[in-house]
Amino acid sequence: MVASAAFRRTVTIPIVINALVIGLETYPSVAQGIGGLLNAIDRAILFAFTAEASLPWDRTGGSDWIHSLAVARGARLSSPAAEPRGKMEIPIAGEIGMLRFPAILAALCVSLGQDDAAREAVRGYAHPWAGFRAGTRLIFNEITQAASFDQSLGRTTFKDKITQHVWVVKSASADRVTIHMEAGSLESDIPIYLDIPAKFRGKGEARGEEVVVVGRRSYRCSVTAISLDLDKDAGQVTRIYRCPDAPLWAVKVVAETFIKGNRNTWEEELLVEENIRLTIDGREVTCQLVKVTTGSEDGRRTVKKEWRSEVIPGGVARRETRYYAGDREIQGSAVIMEVVGFEAKR
Repeated sequence: MVASAAFRRTVTIPIVINALVIGLETYPSVAQGIGGLLNAIDRAILFAFTAEASLPWDRTGGSDWIHSLAVARGARLSSPAAEPRGKMEIPIAGEIGMLRFPAILAALCVSLGQDDAAREAVRGYAHPWAGFRAGTRLIFNEITQAASFDQSLGRTTFKDKITQHVWVVKSASADRVTIHMEAGSLESDIPIYLDIPAKFRGKGEARGEEVVVVGRRSYRCSVTAISLDLDKDAGQVTRIYRCPDAPLWAVKVVAETFIKGNRNTWEEELLVEENIRLTIDGREVTCQLVKVTTGSEDGRRTVKKEWRSEVIPGGVARRETRYYAGDREIQGSAVIMEVVGFEAKR
């Protein structure tokens, strides 16, 4: 059926409509006025896409329209485990048959999104690039450690290597910003999508209250677990700890992924110090220090300390990243990012 001429003609119409809807959504004034209607149309077409994905596949080209629809949507479907947010590569017919089941799951994930409990749990969250307009500028130094062998000492030594990066927002819309990045002789334009992170999608469930200690303060937080179990082989659970008195939307966030019921990876974001003042290009910026620890069951860990501030484009004034194998820090792996200048346009 999916290979018939009548079917192809029928599905061309929603592809064209969906492309128009996606285009209209990029205009804030239009999205604000009829955003609800556009979203309803978008979801209806997405359900049609999901239904077609469950039909028998003709590997000679019967499902080329899937590829067309994905392109029209800007390939906006993402794997629930993907972080940070990016694009899903949709292969052409002939290869896509191998991805039929994952594609259905991904489509359902986007369709279902969040329930009321999950939406309430992430209320107050904002992407660190949201709200910054074209012309916003960020300048930061990246300090890495370059290894060299010192013959006089007979061992490897490490020296700091400083690379300056300049990021400028070229364009901004309700769902993404495009940033022109320069570092030395290298430059590139990178889109950053402002969708809610995949780890916050799923079914929310209240888990009572828990006290989280930050420095000398104790926050009594409401805890919500957001679960997304697409099948028995893969899933994720994110626990969010919120307190209205805290300077950030969440005091603590713990996200875990599971493979066949066994924990595979985990990430913890924890507020560890409040109201730290940094001076950047002559301006005093108040930051909240957050420790982000990412790990896997094989003992590898990445530990980041981030000085976060809403006034900084991208949300981070300074970041220190260190890598560990078990309890041992990997020599020469430390990376420091330090903002030295910025111009925020909102």
